[in-house]
Amino acid sequence: MTKQEVDFLTIEIMRHRLNRITDEMATTLRRVSGSPVVTDSGDYSTGLFMANGDLSVRSGILFAVPLISLAVSSIIERYSEDPGFKEGDMFLFNDPYRGAGHQSDIFIIAPIFVDGELVAWTGSFTHVVDIGAIDFGMRSTRAENVFHEGLRFPGIKIVENDRLRKDVFDSVCNMVREPDLVGLDIKGQIAAARTGRDRFLDLARQSGLATVKTVMAEIIRYSEDMVRATLRELPDGTWREVLYEDNDGISDTLYKIVITMTKEGDSLTFDFTGSSKQGPNLCNCPYGATRAAVLCSVIVMLGYNAPWNEGLTRPVRIIAPEGTLVNPTFPACVGVGTTSASWITVNGVTQLLSRMMGTSEKHKDEIFAMWEAANTGSQYSATDETGRMLGFIALDQLAGGGGARPWGDGVNTGGEIEACEAIISNVERYESTWPILYLFRRQGIDSAGPGKFRGGVGGEYCVTPYECPRGQMRFVIDGSGAEPALSYGLFGGYPAANSACMIVKEAKVIDEMKAGHFVTDVTKAAGQLIVPPIKSRHELKAGDIILVRWLAGGGYGDVLERDPEMVRRDVAAELVSPECALHAYDTVIDSQTGEVNREATEKRKQERRLKRLGIADASKLKPVNFRPPPGTRRFSEYLVMTGNANVPQIQCRKCGHIFVPVTENWKKHAKVAERPLSVLGPKMSGTKRFVLREFYCPDCATMIEVEMILKEMPPIWDSQLKMPA
Repeated sequence: MTKQEVDFLTIEIMRHRLNRITDEMATTLRRVSGSPVVTDSGDYSTGLFMANGDLSVRSGILFAVPLISLAVSSIIERYSEDPGFKEGDMFLFNDPYRGAGHQSDIFIIAPIFVDGELVAWTGSFTHVVDIGAIDFGMRSTRAENVFHEGLRFPGIKIVENDRLRKDVFDSVCNMVREPDLVGLDIKGQIAAARTGRDRFLDLARQSGLATVKTVMAEIIRYSEDMVRATLRELPDGTWREVLYEDNDGISDTLYKIVITMTKEGDSLTFDFTGSSKQGPNLCNCPYGATRAAVLCSVIVMLGYNAPWNEGLTRPVRIIAPEGTLVNPTFPACVGVGTTSASWITVNGVTQLLSRMMGTSEKHKDEIFAMWEAANTGSQYSATDETGRMLGFIALDQLAGGGGARPWGDGVNTGGEIEACEAIISNVERYESTWPILYLFRRQGIDSAGPGKFRGGVGGEYCVTPYECPRGQMRFVIDGSGAEPALSYGLFGGYPAANSACMIVKEAKVIDEMKAGHFVTDVTKAAGQLIVPPIKSRHELKAGDIILVRWLAGGGYGDVLERDPEMVRRDVAAELVSPECALHAYDTVIDSQTGEVNREATEKRKQERRLKRLGIADASKLKPVNFRPPPGTRRFSEYLVMTGNANVPQIQCRKCGHIFVPVTENWKKHAKVAERPLSVLGPKMSGTKRFVLREFYCPDCATMIEVEMILKEMPPIWDSQLKMPA
């Protein structure tokens, strides 16, 4: 059957059958694996690939999909000649300098043959709990280069002639601290590969190999056509964002991630020129992880309604200069390749795409502010009486807050853009498996970014070592966003609260609990309170307390436009405190009735508008009753483009104030104020380096944009549309 003879109905039916194969691969992997990272948190992925390595269908977490594609391509490029590929072969791969995110991500890649012809590949990924690094897990403040970060395989044949190579398998398991769990992960991936191969061959026999191959190619082409069609509906231009990483595990050195997105026709270019040089430890991400971060956002924002495969990546070009934070030079540390700069990049790209799509009436409701914009991961390890090391990775932070949308609040503890399918483990699972006790895990009050619509709240957990071997435990925190507030708001929305880690030494919490005293606020617990760097390593003892707070979502729109009744409901639900309602939302809640004091609230909001412009006379505020003339085009939530079609003026959508032609940066003509992050509440950092730079309409005081930015930096020209010649 030729390509032209496969009709759309056949393609759609076959697409679902192919998807069922990757779903069954994922189910097989999960059932064989015994690691909570896989079975409870879902940190795995599976895929079917064309013979050339192009991804056709997938299941599992999104971030891993572009990584598996690079792994398949790397295996093809490196080993096609020697040792070559035979039926029944499988390769283990985890080299971050050839496509993996970091060494803790293990890939099993397997060719599929029909009558001696290599026709497809299966691929899978799992995040293993240990990879034999200098310290347990993937995070170590002691690592100086990639050689300290564990085993690194550019590809090794682990299955040959459909038989597990015991010499290779035993060698891998012999060099990790959790051989049973890592071994089960690998065997689960091998089982998944066999499942994928067998089901693919069944489908090829039933429907014909030519049909299956054609359908796989057509699915990719369809997705590419979909995303290119969407891009053609959007204006050409350049969008910019600057993000930060505030620690490298050794010092509080500040790193910048600069992203410039250029859209031309039906293609996108992401340029990281201007980003900081690579760092010494817990900050770098290899090119593969940077690429995955960019593509995750593109897939979610522009391809949400298309099959997620290689086609969605084809309109994208990435420029990541070597030797920088986002493309370090070998052998730099990359142990946090999937949780540091790459995690921040995911949300930076989302912000750029939201600004671009926010210019379109058709696509404006498909955008959102940043979700949990930085990882706040943690890992624990201990040594038992026999000298064997136990350890686990806490993935509670996968319940990040969602970004606010143009029509509603963000999703509370809703997840991650890059790991849509991941979940968080039950507290009881962690407690029954590892020597810890949860004092609480909860949604974070006052964590969400304020705005017309607030971000989804983040969360926090608090644990103590419990029945720990030898009474000691090691703890590593690996986060960002403790100083800069990284979950930016959009179109006048504020950023979410900062991440945090707190340790209380010698709190004697078990004794306190036996006496009926339960910890709900670690700052009031008995013992010595320590606020360590957000990337750091600590020795714990029984009775110590650890609190980890992860990020929420950014807000959307001017906070003064938020309905006071929505604020009241948030206060009643303990998502926002009365104090934050007053100072961040300018909403007065009666302490006795819990109801909104409408008169006092409107007075505060009016005072806020006047203060924005530095005036005392309310009559000088221009009414917000402007009606844009016909032919007006959208620029953002509060700005429109009017007048000459070739060089239109940027105008306030609320009052009609004219700023400048679209070829200039309107921010230079706005009313500007700089305020400390702390004005948004006690969970914001007391940083002196960063400020909230607020841009108001000079006539009506509408807050059009907010930058969370280094004080010495000039205003960012974040949206620069290209006008027709």
